[in-house]
Amino acid sequence: MSVFLSLCMIVKNEEKVLKRCLDSVQGGVDEIVIVDTGSTDETKKIAKEYTDSVFDYQWTNSFSEARNFAQSKAKGEWILALDADEYVYLENLKETVKKLKRNDNQYDGYSAKIYNFVGIHGEYTTQHHHTRLYRNVPTIKYKRTIHEQLYKENNLLPIASSDLVIYHSGYMSDTIGEKGKRKRNEQLIDEQIDKVGLNGFDYFNLGNESSSKGDNDQALTYYKLAYQNKPDFDYAWIPACLVQLVRTLINLKRFSDALAVIREASQIFIKSPDFKVLKTNVFILQGRLIEAKSELMDLLDNKEKYQEIITSPDYLDYYPNKWLAIISERLNDKNKAVFYYSQALNVNFNDEDLIKRFFTLLIDNEEMKDVVHFIKKEKWLKKKVYSEKIIHALIHLQPAQEIINQLARLDEYKDNIGIQIKRLWNENRTTQAFEQLNSLSFEKLLKVINQDFFDFTDFLLLCFDLGKKQMLESLSKISPQSSEVIQFLLENGSNNTIKIKDEIYIVLLKRSISLRKFDLLEKLLQFRTVFESTIDIKIGHLLYENHFFDLAIQFYQKAGNENFDEQTYLNLIDECKKNNLQEATYNFCNQAIQQGYYNFSILQNLGKVVYKMNADKLAITIQNLALECYPDSQYLINKTIWGEKRKKIALVYTPLSGSNVTALMRQVPDEITLKYQINWIEQRSDLNYFNELLENDVVVTTEGNYPFEKKKVETNQKVVELWHGFPLKSMGLLDASEVGKEQIKNRWKNIDAMISYSQLYNQSMEKCFGISNNKFQVLGTPRNDMLLQTNGKEKLRKLFNLTDQGDHVIFYMPTWRHTPRLNRKDGNKQWNSLFDMSGFDSQVFERFLAENHYKLIVKLHPADERMFKNSVHESENIFLLTTDLLVEQQLDVYDLLNGADMLITDYSSVYFDYLLLNRPIIFTPVDLEDYRKSRGFVLEPYENWTPGPKVTQQEELQHEILKSTNDQSYYQEERIKIKNHVHFYQDNHSTERVWSFIDQMLQRYGE
Repeated sequence: MSVFLSLCMIVKNEEKVLKRCLDSVQGGVDEIVIVDTGSTDETKKIAKEYTDSVFDYQWTNSFSEARNFAQSKAKGEWILALDADEYVYLENLKETVKKLKRNDNQYDGYSAKIYNFVGIHGEYTTQHHHTRLYRNVPTIKYKRTIHEQLYKENNLLPIASSDLVIYHSGYMSDTIGEKGKRKRNEQLIDEQIDKVGLNGFDYFNLGNESSSKGDNDQALTYYKLAYQNKPDFDYAWIPACLVQLVRTLINLKRFSDALAVIREASQIFIKSPDFKVLKTNVFILQGRLIEAKSELMDLLDNKEKYQEIITSPDYLDYYPNKWLAIISERLNDKNKAVFYYSQALNVNFNDEDLIKRFFTLLIDNEEMKDVVHFIKKEKWLKKKVYSEKIIHALIHLQPAQEIINQLARLDEYKDNIGIQIKRLWNENRTTQAFEQLNSLSFEKLLKVINQDFFDFTDFLLLCFDLGKKQMLESLSKISPQSSEVIQFLLENGSNNTIKIKDEIYIVLLKRSISLRKFDLLEKLLQFRTVFESTIDIKIGHLLYENHFFDLAIQFYQKAGNENFDEQTYLNLIDECKKNNLQEATYNFCNQAIQQGYYNFSILQNLGKVVYKMNADKLAITIQNLALECYPDSQYLINKTIWGEKRKKIALVYTPLSGSNVTALMRQVPDEITLKYQINWIEQRSDLNYFNELLENDVVVTTEGNYPFEKKKVETNQKVVELWHGFPLKSMGLLDASEVGKEQIKNRWKNIDAMISYSQLYNQSMEKCFGISNNKFQVLGTPRNDMLLQTNGKEKLRKLFNLTDQGDHVIFYMPTWRHTPRLNRKDGNKQWNSLFDMSGFDSQVFERFLAENHYKLIVKLHPADERMFKNSVHESENIFLLTTDLLVEQQLDVYDLLNGADMLITDYSSVYFDYLLLNRPIIFTPVDLEDYRKSRGFVLEPYENWTPGPKVTQQEELQHEILKSTNDQSYYQEERIKIKNHVHFYQDNHSTERVWSFIDQMLQRYGE
């Protein structure tokens, strides 16, 4: 019978796990080949119960050589590689083999998904993919001494993914320590580097080794080098490297850098939940609880979008539920916290921290008898695996001691010595507890301690509590690693030469609190004098965590401000808030910020206090600081740091008339940016645009283009209309060719404010659109600030490469004539020539421009541009300024207009704005009577409102250009007269006034 699949293993001292592995593959493989590299336990004996193919192998410090040796002994067409601390589910393996037999030979290798159990008790899981199935041919071999990879001849083996799932327990903390994996791995990696040098994969493995030792700085260096030296994104280790890089940055508290990596990685691995959850981890550490909650809710609501797990399935269910529970608890939503803790426990009942948090919440908010009833009702005590997890988690938890005492009396635990000793001690029967402990043999004592119900810390403290110095001294001789802490206790902390680590001292204090042995705690606290002053901060944190708030604050005071860390400030601020100490809250927040602690919660509390004090300017400063610290904050987009909803202002832009909103967007005052959310929205005609618009509190438009009838959409929006010029020609109700006049007044009723030039403007616009006089706000028009502030001449020189400094620039800006709506045409301009003057000679005009050093910039109205731009023939002296060019250069026509020494127009209202510059204007009303009939004018007679010469022939035009250039006083008096009628404000502060008005409107709106 032919052998299809051979299991190949290399083992050494695997008696604890080998049987589990071999049992799991029984009936799924055709042959088992086991290579032993020097076992001294029962490993080989167990192996021979399953196969005769057990081979001794002299270890050569190379996993690849050992695996290749195993392959050489295999007879199967395909090989499955497993380690002894791994196992599979048989049905999954059989299904994989079926598919493998149907393989079309496209691939010679397949990867498996490997779940790793990590932590002390395997309470967390990670996952990765690795090639475990490969064709048994001589050209396919392993290479590399460690972290071995399959090669076909000299290239990495091309592989595909299989459905095989492998479970791995070798990363549990006790297993790693037991086998000395870290030290072994370091040695083998060094040997690999000596042989072939470093590549990206080597750096990744070095990073993992450094991370496992807690050397985050070195790990970060290696992970960066790994990513920089990646071959491409197809390798499974690369996304895992990015996850590790983020975790390392989080450990180093480099949160901004971590978020930057997450943003980049999320764009590449868009379906991974890992980076989304890591982002929430950062948010929680930064104090951004609302944003963390939003991210986690999105993940749980859309799990189908995040199915490509990189490192751990815990990221899809367990962590989101656990962290949502923690967030809900911090936000005082107890019911939600209980719900999410329960959800997390349904996924993972191995996490003692989760169990502690869950039951602490229940104990703090329920009667003790109800909590015990809840445990019994859930039937957790019926399954030993659950009940022991609960007791392990709660037995060292101070609020849970009464529950432990009750559970200890249950029949299931009457014979558990550790639990019974703990119960006796909890009930203050300390002597009885010690006597029962003292009656145990040494072997039995070790067994009890290793069960963790009554652990080594309990043993030390019980002996210390009863003054059993002799037993402590004996233990010191038996356990040299604990001699330091024992001597510390025996000397009562009086000998300053005997010190223990801060962390060990805090563990002793914490256990005293959990046991409710407050006399013991007081005794231990007397030893704190042998430590640095920062120990008082750590003691304060411990006490605060256990709800000894007043005592915690005393220790913070003893430590002194110079030793305060971020958590100290957070706790002190929290305590001040609870006691409504507003001034103290302000002082601690301010101190924290001065010390460089910018936790979101600190900024938020400071903002709330300052806002209550009505210190608006200071509140805005804090908002600005928050935005600087958290520029990616979605919370700060929608709300102020003190929690007030940021109202939204929509600036509706259209290329036809966008100059005013462009000015507003460019010059948003800081206080406006901080108080409100400014949305730049380009006008469209789709449903998304309408929905987007409705989300805003204020909508700013420029051509009466607010699309809703407020009553019908039931909106309380405020609409501010800027319009796009001072009316010369007739519009709306006065327009001779306008259709649908009966709807005009109704449409304009939807606006709340009309930004105005002057009283004359109010009268004109009221005639055109029926706007109520009380809606006008004379503030000036924002685009004129650009006209008065920018260096248009310099911008024009760069835009059109104008090199001659002595050239005069003339802008020609005719009004629009045509519109697709009803095929409308105003006037009778034919565009037979540039100015549509009869007998116009373009060549003569060109020579005129050249000889007199003029440059003509033609800017057509956007509505006419597509139709007539081909009628403008550009040359060395004539340039066409198009909308596309302005967009490309991110310019507005008002950025350039003050670069013009002269303006030529027919009926465009642009000249009213140009009057602010007090420069020459020439008018070309070539079809005045036709235009008057088809369109008409608001301001009549036309001749009286146009302060400049009117020309209709080329010779006149050229003459007036020269005269206007040479005589600065020409028509100056008329220009000033019209300017004073048109412009109430003639400064460059209109934008500021408009923003101030919108701000006041929103404040009234809020009231």
